[in-house]
Amino acid sequence: MNFQLVAIFTLAILCFDGAQAQSCAQSLCPQGWSCYDNKCWSVQDTNLDWNSAEKACVGLGGHLASVENAFEDAFLNNLITETANHCQYYWLGGYANGPNGYSWTDGNAFNYTNWGQNEPNKANTCVGLRTTYFHWHMFNCDYPDCSICMKKAGTFNNFAKIEK
Repeated sequence: MNFQLVAIFTLAILCFDGAQAQSCAQSLCPQGWSCYDNKCWSVQDTNLDWNSAEKACVGLGGHLASVENAFEDAFLNNLITETANHCQYYWLGGYANGPNGYSWTDGNAFNYTNWGQNEPNKANTCVGLRTTYFHWHMFNCDYPDCSICMKKAGTFNNFAKIEK
């Protein structure tokens, strides 16, 4: 009986946390971007190396995506599935910054991971998402892949600059 109560309570907390994480008004993101967890997300289907993909995301006002928890990870997997384009791999904003350390390009803490089997591979330094199993892998940064950009919701301007 106690186990059932604990299980129900845990499930209720997870559902509540998931509902809170999802709260995000689509109007806070540019057209073509998806809103989740007060962040705007965009799947980019142009094949670029990791550094060029990060520069492209910065040019759009964000960074390559950082994934902070399992809810965001599941959201990204769903977003990629809905996009249904030609890409098998997507650059994320993670990179190796030492023998055992990893960082995100946007400065967020690298606390959550979803590594694939035999990962992280120390031979490569850039984090990508493989759509076969939706796990993360370390890839050669020079390899051209699609990417996922992310920025804070509400950090865009829908209005043209007014010239005097």
